[in-house]
Amino acid sequence: MKKVIGIAAALLLTVSSCDNEFSVNDEWSDVTVVYSLLDAAADTNWVRIERGYLGNRPANESFGVADSFYYKDVTAYLLGYKDNGKFGKADLVDSLYLTKDETSRKLELGVFTQDGYHLYRTTETLDDELVYRLKVEKENADAPVAMATTKLLAVGTGFSDFGIKTPRPVSFPRIYSQAIEWYTSDNATIYQVEMEFWYKEFNCTTKQEELKSILMDISTVSGIQAQGSGGFVKLQLRYAALYDMISNRLEPIEDGYLRFFDQFKIFVHAGGEDLEKYMILNQPNDGVGQDKPEFPGIENGTGLFSSRTSTEMEDIELNAEQLGKYYKTASLCELGFAVAESGDTFRCEIQGNAPTKVKVQK
Repeated sequence: MKKVIGIAAALLLTVSSCDNEFSVNDEWSDVTVVYSLLDAAADTNWVRIERGYLGNRPANESFGVADSFYYKDVTAYLLGYKDNGKFGKADLVDSLYLTKDETSRKLELGVFTQDGYHLYRTTETLDDELVYRLKVEKENADAPVAMATTKLLAVGTGFSDFGIKTPRPVSFPRIYSQAIEWYTSDNATIYQVEMEFWYKEFNCTTKQEELKSILMDISTVSGIQAQGSGGFVKLQLRYAALYDMISNRLEPIEDGYLRFFDQFKIFVHAGGEDLEKYMILNQPNDGVGQDKPEFPGIENGTGLFSSRTSTEMEDIELNAEQLGKYYKTASLCELGFAVAESGDTFRCEIQGNAPTKVKVQK
């Protein structure tokens, strides 16, 4: 694995020293690269296991060589221990063998070869009351065993367990009222909120309609407000900001088509402390220094081994007032949204620099 450390200092030394040779290659060592986010609510949990590579040639010459970063074979387990900080035999509750999978998921096309790509998986149910320890044994018996540990996020099934509080899950219809609230998850320190906007696209000539959707990450929207107290977090997203987000994601409407609101879906993803640390360490560095501390979660390796869980809610509607005017907002006016009223259909057009309600001619 190439380690380009202190290059600026090394370049300065070449100016004042007769010996201007230096190496940016470290001595070879077996470094396991692991990526996994365990989820107690998932039907399948996946672990990606690879290795760092080293060579005297430019790194890009190894991108097409599968042996450079894929182990031919490893033996991997998930070991479940009591949540008491101990990892002895008496504390071992569960032992899950990870199956090598070469077909279920494919590597996206890119500079790296797809040959030899594989993942490891288990379809066994994970227990969110246990601490799971990943153990990776290499084909070379002398190679160091890689280990990583994470505590699962509690999924919960009670009223105040991790789940969406607002819109109210027991109310029908579920109405969006410019706020999303959720009960926090045990051990979660970071959250991501996504909203899926579903709409129908209607062909006025053929009278056929198609259901479409766009997915929006609203966690990092500029100006969005989130406050936490009493075991839950509340995120404010005003209608105007929501409509702006929708308009920024949609393509212009084709002639002869109309769009109609269908529903919203909300997803809240919770991540553990290790995931939060990993994301912070991998944020872009705007300063001069580019050295970043290594993520400490993998023994004899690097990468990320943490946990997550998710909750979702569907069939969320706009209230009657918003249904009657959302399509006339400045950001959505010319995107073809329409509404049916008293047997007629109306859409919005810009007339004299102002959004105007216009009857659709049949």
